[in-house]
Amino acid sequence: MSYWYIYFMILLFGIILPQYWDRRRRRLRQKKLRIKKEVNNLMTSQLLSECIGKNVELYGEGGISGFSGKVLAVEENLIKIEDKRTIRIINADMIAQIKIKKNIEK
Repeated sequence: MSYWYIYFMILLFGIILPQYWDRRRRRLRQKKLRIKKEVNNLMTSQLLSECIGKNVELYGEGGISGFSGKVLAVEENLIKIEDKRTIRIINADMIAQIKIKKNIEK
């Protein structure tokens, strides 16, 4: 007696199809992450473009490190900030908090 079709079914449903489904799931997850990242970059650049010419404080993801200065330019995911002595270029993806300083005139 030949049970070749049982071996074929085990191979198909036990090995081949699960690998295909996992690969497909990973591709969809990566596509969603790419779309989400593109949307976040657009939001960041739009919000920061309003801050050009203003004095701001930028804090990183940990909230420990911060940069303050005048925003000179915003492009894609990079921000150009001028301090008293230096000009810094900062990755906008790593920014967690932005504080805009108000100009108090007396």
